Amino acid sequence: MMSFPGDLCPMVPAWSQRYNTNSQIKAPDALPFVFAHESITSLDGGLWTRFIHPEGNIYWYHTVWRILVNADLMQPDIKVEVENWCFQVGALIKDQGIKLPSSAEIVLEPDPASKTCNYYVASREERTVGWLTECSTDYLHLQVHSEAHLKSQLEYQFWKHVEDFPMHAPLPPRSAEELLSELAFSIAEDLTTPRGSTAFSTPAQNQTFYELLNSQPKDAPTRTWLVARIWLQIAHARPLNHYGEHHARLDRTSSLEGSASASPAWMSLISRTLLPAQSERYTQKIRDIWGASVVRNKAATAAARAAARRDIARRVAIQQLRMERAERHNLFAIFICLVMRISMIILCYLFSHWGALTNFSKSNVKAKKRPLPLRLLKNPIIRISNMIARMRKRMLDSEPLLRGHYMEELARVWEHTKIYPRNDILSSFEVSIDPDNNIGRGGYGMCIGGTFLGRFPVALKLLWDPKEIESDECSNGQRSGTPTVVDHGKRRLYREVEIWKDLNHTRILPFIGLYVEGDKTYMVSPYMQNGNAREYARKHPGMNCLRILLQVAEGLEYLHGLNAVHGDICASSRPVKSHFPKSRQMS
Repeated sequence: MMSFPGDLCPMVPAWSQRYNTNSQIKAPDALPFVFAHESITSLDGGLWTRFIHPEGNIYWYHTVWRILVNADLMQPDIKVEVENWCFQVGALIKDQGIKLPSSAEIVLEPDPASKTCNYYVASREERTVGWLTECSTDYLHLQVHSEAHLKSQLEYQFWKHVEDFPMHAPLPPRSAEELLSELAFSIAEDLTTPRGSTAFSTPAQNQTFYELLNSQPKDAPTRTWLVARIWLQIAHARPLNHYGEHHARLDRTSSLEGSASASPAWMSLISRTLLPAQSERYTQKIRDIWGASVVRNKAATAAARAAARRDIARRVAIQQLRMERAERHNLFAIFICLVMRISMIILCYLFSHWGALTNFSKSNVKAKKRPLPLRLLKNPIIRISNMIARMRKRMLDSEPLLRGHYMEELARVWEHTKIYPRNDILSSFEVSIDPDNNIGRGGYGMCIGGTFLGRFPVALKLLWDPKEIESDECSNGQRSGTPTVVDHGKRRLYREVEIWKDLNHTRILPFIGLYVEGDKTYMVSPYMQNGNAREYARKHPGMNCLRILLQVAEGLEYLHGLNAVHGDICASSRPVKSHFPKSRQMS
């Protein structure tokens, strides 16, 4: 069993489950009144376009990614699953460094039962199919004897693809003209060759096909399907006749696989016994009928056997998957039982020795809780930061269509861990500034509001230049209302960043990163929605001020333990994290 990246499994168009769907029509409780012009023909602003096959079923085509699916994209869960597979195909193309031709299109066929997706790539200019990874002919159930034989079989698979998806693109160049020429050649060969041609059908059928193609307009909507269906029959017979090889079968009297397959011994014995005078002539006719039937039926038999083998392999894989899931569930149940048993033992021990434990705790001086040293927390933070940094690098290198997917994943990680790479400069699509949202100002800088990863409110701090502040104070006797913001104090800014980015405490506001816009450099941190301590005290007169001072002291104790000094302690620079009676936390 071959393995492929991302559970994307190569397939050939003949494997398509287009005719094997088990969907049934269910009558709804009520039918809405819909006008004819309100029928949906596209999704996502025209990216997904709907087409109706001449046989009646619907398929969808993505005009940018050039991806075809038979799935029902009107159902949201199916559409999300298909687009996830589209992203995986795009990532595989980028990782492999593949450059697809302009006429190439990719067909996806998700399999929810095995959580895999079958696919293939079809090229209309080259009239062939291919795949994004290496795969063997044994895996694809293709019996190949030479390169020409392989080319004929891939051309057959291509016309099978055009027959399944005929409405979204025109025919390959000059394919209709070549088909008329091929039909005319088959008719002429049957009329002029006494031994008979190796055509896929009788002369009368070829004549009917020829007249049907000539009578149909070139712009008819079903012409592509008709040409593909007739080409499919021709390409079906070519591999069996070894078309394009030195040992090609030239007429019906030629053997397919030696004399044994062309004329069975039992048939020759019957013909000679019943018709002794005209044995050779009738034997030749019987040989012609036998060879023609083999040509027309051998591929169908092989395809049926291959389909049966694939169905058995699929059922075995699904059964194995169910057994693995059941085994995992059993292991999980055993683990839960062990945890509950150990918990009960611990609780029984605590209840039986509760008196001794309480006396021991009262007789000892209660040790003051101190935060864990940074060296004990640094290694897991570094590992998580490296993982997020790799994800962020992929986002920066990806195309704009794929960038939103990475930003959503990074936002989910930030929401749960509050960790983000702090050594790189944040990009413009990671942070957006709201210049009208002026949060506040302090002795060394000002803060304005913004958005991080498209949904998290943040505060962006900009340091004032000390020279400008000093000149304003000397000239006016006091600081002006709007001091000039000039980011010349790079050394002071980066010194503060070097200290801030390594801090990890519940009373210290976390540092997200630096953001540069023009000649201004901002320090980005989460936005505290309740403002600073002064504003919070004014809005809540009955608050416990001693508790707030205690939390501030805890943060200062952590800073002083690292030989760091804050330098601007005041109520206006202490942001409150959430409503005080609920969580009683502040930063």
